[in-house]
Amino acid sequence: MYEVGINKNEKMQIAVISEDFVEIKTFGGKNFSKDHGTTNLSYTGVCNLIDALEKVKKDMEENKTDFF
Repeated sequence: MYEVGINKNEKMQIAVISEDFVEIKTFGGKNFSKDHGTTNLSYTGVCNLIDALEKVKKDMEENKTDFF
């Protein structure tokens, strides 16, 4: 299992279920006791998410988002 800290009150847990399937759970609140939901991704979905996040990261670093 992999864990990603989102901020001080939220985290994601990523579990590889099989060769082509992962489950992502998001938790928040005090002691991360509140379940915010679960997402299931195929291998292709994981690859697409990584590609999208890399683009978002680049845009944020270059101040090319709508928020800047």
